[in-house]
Amino acid sequence: MNLLPTGWPNIDRQTRIGVAPWLFFLAACAALNYWIDPLYTSFDRTVDGLKTKTIYARQSGGAVCAGEMVMFRGTVERGRFIRKVNAGGGEVFSLTPQGYMIGELEAGADESWLKAAHEQFGDTPSLVVPEDHFLILNSEFGRDLRNNAWAFDVVPQANIRNRVTYVLFSRDVSSIGSRVGPDPAGCQS
Repeated sequence: MNLLPTGWPNIDRQTRIGVAPWLFFLAACAALNYWIDPLYTSFDRTVDGLKTKTIYARQSGGAVCAGEMVMFRGTVERGRFIRKVNAGGGEVFSLTPQGYMIGELEAGADESWLKAAHEQFGDTPSLVVPEDHFLILNSEFGRDLRNNAWAFDVVPQANIRNRVTYVLFSRDVSSIGSRVGPDPAGCQS
């Protein structure tokens, strides 16, 4: 009695041996996806600080430092974003006529960002970032049509979902395995 359909292909030993490495490769990709949690960037454009056509490792938990790329849930605009942390708890952020200051470091900004920042700031001359919070400036302001009208956000530690940590794959082979941002071991926040 033949239980297989009459059109069932006859898979010989050589075909099974040829398919086996691909099955192991797909299983390894699924396992890496579960443990490493990759972040794929777009082919044409990506967030400032990340390269196009690159796969990054994401890691949850641990210390977050100024200069790290993080995925977070915004408090000003509801949504998930990937941006660079600009300051940690205790640092002073203030607006200047040409841009902003974080501590003693001054940076320039364009008119549209300054207008949005003044609307968010209100009448407050400066802002001290609370402990266990992080200041994130919107480096993508005005570039994206969806959820991008905020100039800065003070995000609690609980809203930080993942840190972008290492380059897993890139067309630039020399950057594979390199760290993105500062080493958390030297984190001062």
